[in-house]
Amino acid sequence: MARRGTLLRDPARQGHPPLGASLSPRAPGRRVPFREYAASYFDSYRKKDGTKLCGRSKRIVKDALDKLMPHFGDMEVSRITKAEVDKWYATASKQYKPGAFEHACNTLKRVLTAASKPQDDDSPALLAANPCNFPTLRKPSARRNQTPLTKDEIDRLVTLFPEYYQLCIRLSLLVGGLRIGEICGLQLRDIDLDHGLLYVRHSVDRGPADLGSYQLADVKAPRSNRVVPIPASAVAMIREHIEKFCPDREPGTMLFHSIRDASKLLVPTTIQRQFRTARKKIGRPDITFHSLRSTHATMFMLEGGTLRETMDKLGHVDVDVAINCYQRIVPRHQREVAELLAYHYMSSDDPPPCAPKSTNENRNSPTSRTTSPNSGSGSRPVWRRTGHEVQQSSKPCSPQSRSGSGSPAGSRVFVQ
Repeated sequence: MARRGTLLRDPARQGHPPLGASLSPRAPGRRVPFREYAASYFDSYRKKDGTKLCGRSKRIVKDALDKLMPHFGDMEVSRITKAEVDKWYATASKQYKPGAFEHACNTLKRVLTAASKPQDDDSPALLAANPCNFPTLRKPSARRNQTPLTKDEIDRLVTLFPEYYQLCIRLSLLVGGLRIGEICGLQLRDIDLDHGLLYVRHSVDRGPADLGSYQLADVKAPRSNRVVPIPASAVAMIREHIEKFCPDREPGTMLFHSIRDASKLLVPTTIQRQFRTARKKIGRPDITFHSLRSTHATMFMLEGGTLRETMDKLGHVDVDVAINCYQRIVPRHQREVAELLAYHYMSSDDPPPCAPKSTNENRNSPTSRTTSPNSGSGSRPVWRRTGHEVQQSSKPCSPQSRSGSGSPAGSRVFVQ
């Protein structure tokens, strides 16, 4: 008897199974069409957190596969060669828009990479090697070069929204970088104003197929279930919104609902439509509502939050996503840090250019010029950056002071 995993030498028992045989799409010896294999691959695909693809991701995959099926659909996976891939590539690159073409290329590469490895059911690979040897395209995202929204831009955005929707902007910016669906899914039971906590439990979505009417659904991923702090300055705004617009104070009452029908959910498209109108009026046509989330992530770290704390607040699992997709470069901050670094390493008694000038009005401010109490008169002050200001300290900035313990007066510390 042959051992499991070895090839049988009997010619009569080799070859393909008879028509109608009940075998998995990945069984050894099976002539598997690309259409069938791709469907099986994405059916069993799991994200890093173990969950299946959500409705929107499924739609994106389907759109990509629709561009592959005319050429590869009925072709056996084992017969897909580099020549066939190159033939499709040459035609598709001219036929589809850059973004759609990129998704199709990445999808093809993912499927054929899986086919070139041993299968989940212990059967051998269907391909000796992946014929997709073109580089994975990465179209630079314009959003990753966006500057975070300023206070002035936020204030103007808020005033351009109807009063009922104004809290949406503040919540996404200040409270955990909430996604638009998470904001629409908030219930009164999710808000603990006495302890300054907000529980993210639901999202408003179209469901697993990303079709049909909006419904109260689960959050995007298990890690998106989180508890985030509500800043003290935001508690009053939330309380005022509840008093004005939530006459029914039951735990299941929605914080936001359809204005025309209080029994219906507020759908994300309503806020997005308002946002598209407002962003043009403030001169930022490049931003989306999701830009509030990336602004929160960026500024939270600039104010002293650690990467781990930022990921926890936004519900991120992947460090690459947290850094490459949500962290923005702030030129002003880069300049301040460069000036402070040069000041600490260069022999100069002049304050760094980013330091505020001493005046009678700010003499008692934590940013006024001071010297170390342990040094003689005329000793060189030590400047550090806290929040959006530069202040002086009697000693260099230490990890202890960054964490909040022993931080100088006036520094901004976030405590979860």
